[in-house]
Amino acid sequence: MKQFVRRVTGHVIDITDRLEVQTESTLWQPGSLADYFIDLRLKLALLPENEDERLSQLRQALPVALCQFALAYYQQHGRTRDPEALSGSLACADLLVAGQQQEGARRGAWLYDVPSPYRSPRPWASAMAQGQALSVLSRAHVANRQESRYAEAARLGFTLFGRTIDAGGVISRDDAGLVCLEEYPSDPPGHVLNGWIFALVGLREYADTFGDGQAADLADESLRALARILPRYDTGFWSRYDLFARFPMAFLANRFYHRLHIAQLRAMFRLSGQLVFQEFADRWLGYLASQTCRLRYNWHRVWYKGACLVTGW
Repeated sequence: MKQFVRRVTGHVIDITDRLEVQTESTLWQPGSLADYFIDLRLKLALLPENEDERLSQLRQALPVALCQFALAYYQQHGRTRDPEALSGSLACADLLVAGQQQEGARRGAWLYDVPSPYRSPRPWASAMAQGQALSVLSRAHVANRQESRYAEAARLGFTLFGRTIDAGGVISRDDAGLVCLEEYPSDPPGHVLNGWIFALVGLREYADTFGDGQAADLADESLRALARILPRYDTGFWSRYDLFARFPMAFLANRFYHRLHIAQLRAMFRLSGQLVFQEFADRWLGYLASQTCRLRYNWHRVWYKGACLVTGW
């Protein structure tokens, strides 16, 4: 009974306001691989201290989790110059190389064979995983240029950005031709905001590291699309997690993702200089500070969960 009550309470009451990943890195500079735009270092506390247990957990990690551990190690090395932190980042990069699909229609992908909230057919590829893997492999290539495998895996991973999700890729194009980077494949496309931004940063870092003009053009095109679509994520009191049209109501970001959105938009402003990103970051920070907005968010969450139960989502 206690477990049931705890489960229901967890669905209705948002207890996700944690600090693992939500702040923009103070050392990050656009165009540089010396750091990463979101500070991920607290994720390292989730790994076991025992080396064998830690390696076992990394081997079992899903693609995005593995990428974020790699980036966290890299950030730690950048601040402490600890060679073990760099070794940890490269070990994660090696696991990415080993886990990349080498054959078939999904060649180049880091696949998920787990259920998706958007009922995606399994296995499925994610623009967020592909993009963050590009961020990891770009740094591994710079740290160890003598190893060609990082560059080869990055170039192969980029190929999925050249295909739409219905063709096994990770992008979508709307009726206006706008390019969206899709964390989850879905019909219609979901346009998950945080995943789009993580993927976009990885795409830009890959383009800069390897001088890939096609990747640079795609990143610029997707950045313009994001700036144009961004107002649709604003409800007037909170940010939306996605724009998926088949959910019974607007799917709002929980507190954790709302804070992450703010940090990501601040970084997008620094990357692009486009004021729309800073304006919405400031607006969404205001929502977080407003008791009225927080109350509206909490009520919306209750109604949303109820609608999902009724409709089967």
